[in-house]
Amino acid sequence: MNNALYLPINNYSRLGEMGISRACVSSIANRCVERAGAAIVRKKQAIKPLFSVERGARVSLSKEGVATISVDVSLPKSSPVADICTRIQKEIVSTLTEMLDALPVEVKVKVVKVY
Repeated sequence: MNNALYLPINNYSRLGEMGISRACVSSIANRCVERAGAAIVRKKQAIKPLFSVERGARVSLSKEGVATISVDVSLPKSSPVADICTRIQKEIVSTLTEMLDALPVEVKVKVVKVY
């Protein structure tokens, strides 16, 4: 997986290259999870020996140019897990398609906690 800071997007004017930051795509995915009725599970990641950062959705770029978004969520006990996971995937894909036009996306949802 390529962990570049920016994901390339289509530039129809052909006057240069355009991209969107992985942090921005991660932020969009976090909002989509909340809109779908789930809570994002934030994991601490050590950046340097001095501090750590809490991360929600993780975004990487495959060799084929597909943005892979991995999301860990927690759901209420009474919720239909399969329906909410499908809703999360559809929400993320439709929001990114609306904003970015043609960024190929793969969304992986993992339920790590039921409360």
